[in-house]
Amino acid sequence: MKKNARPYRIITSSALQSIEHSFNKLLLQWNESYFMDPIMLNVSCCSEISAFSEMQLITHEKGDSIALYEPNALPFLQQTLFGEISHCFNSVSAEIFTRLLHDFLGLDSLQTTINSTHYNEWIYPGSACLNLTLTHSKGLFNFYLHSNWVLPHLPQPKKISKPLVRLDNALAPQNVNLTIQLKPLRLSLAKVLGLQVGDVIKTDHALNTPLVVQHQNQSICEAEIGQLLQHKSIQLMRS
Repeated sequence: MKKNARPYRIITSSALQSIEHSFNKLLLQWNESYFMDPIMLNVSCCSEISAFSEMQLITHEKGDSIALYEPNALPFLQQTLFGEISHCFNSVSAEIFTRLLHDFLGLDSLQTTINSTHYNEWIYPGSACLNLTLTHSKGLFNFYLHSNWVLPHLPQPKKISKPLVRLDNALAPQNVNLTIQLKPLRLSLAKVLGLQVGDVIKTDHALNTPLVVQHQNQSICEAEIGQLLQHKSIQLMRS
């Protein structure tokens, strides 16, 4: 078993909408209580993280990576909280940002440090990393959720009411009409299977041309001409 396996999950559009709805519900309360300029939020699957090494890293108490965010977090908040950017607002802005993180992530004991993680821990084929884009009239701010946080918060799939069945059993009641093209003839598969040893079909079909199996005039496959001991076959003979 490989160590440090990376989590894999295909996230559906409905799952994205569910997560976005949850965040927007929280954000609505913040917009009504704190922000002069309402913040809008969009959630999308993340395929790349720009300026990765400049990000700030959020970890949980056990050191698990939870999120990355751009270093312009405080200026972004100050513009919507106070209408301007100033160092005198840094302390209170940092406190408000910490509370916002706790509300959004639902976790206590969060630590923020300089990003020291590897890019391929976040972005790889099948990664569940999500990009939260927050905007107001004066700016934009990106927040990236690690798979460690995303996977436990995805909606649980609905239980299947009926057990799955084999594909061939599911299609058993369906009639599929196949024909064999044997120039210039066109025979149904039932007629071909009904041929007996010694039956003769007169045809102009070239010996070096494969037989074509068709469904509704669409070619399904080709059959090489010849004999096969374990299967019924057609042998073309020169007349």
